[in-house]
Amino acid sequence: MVDAKAPGLASWVKTLGNLNYNNQDEWPGEAIAIISKLFLLIKTFRNYDNLSPEWQITIKNLVGWSQSTKELLDDNNAERIKDFWLVAGQETETNDDIVTQRNWLIGCNTQQRALILNFATRFSSFESLIVPGSIIHADLAFFPSVTPHRAVVKMQRGLETELPVLPDFFDNWTCAFQYRAKQLQQNPWANDLLVLIRDVRLLNTEKQWVALDMENKYVPLLSSLTLKK
Repeated sequence: MVDAKAPGLASWVKTLGNLNYNNQDEWPGEAIAIISKLFLLIKTFRNYDNLSPEWQITIKNLVGWSQSTKELLDDNNAERIKDFWLVAGQETETNDDIVTQRNWLIGCNTQQRALILNFATRFSSFESLIVPGSIIHADLAFFPSVTPHRAVVKMQRGLETELPVLPDFFDNWTCAFQYRAKQLQQNPWANDLLVLIRDVRLLNTEKQWVALDMENKYVPLLSSLTLKK
């Protein structure tokens, strides 16, 4: 698939190979979810000519024919949003010699979610430094999509020490999953969805850590997360 210039499809197949097949309770559901999305993507790609322009570019991106960052920054017609952006989360992942950093931002005024990717190697650092918890006053340019989330910094105007206004928080996990369901209705491949939930507490159940809302409903955290008691 990589040779066919479809690295997006190749990454889905690679994800299947990285599942923990020793965990009999989790891997069947995870595999079915990946295969289902991959099957739907292939079927949709075969119907490419009948799709709207927004869906065409979304499907091309999923398959792997994505627009480069330079092309996006040079595109005067690209969606551009100016706001105070809270860096709400960050995750770093290493595959072979490539280090990928995912940064989740939310606009304090617009409530727009943004995902900024940084790349490095084992022998080089990230081109830009994004610090979790920081507040960036900037213009972000968004890659075109049915649900535009991935972005790059078009112009950074400065760093703030305080939030000019708080972004919206969900009251509980139920509201957060309702938001997720709406996003998936718009785009069944939507991933990396950022949600902010009010007054969440961390609870150690001895077996794993969970995030507990004010209604005592919880969501288990990733097993890779390590926290001290």
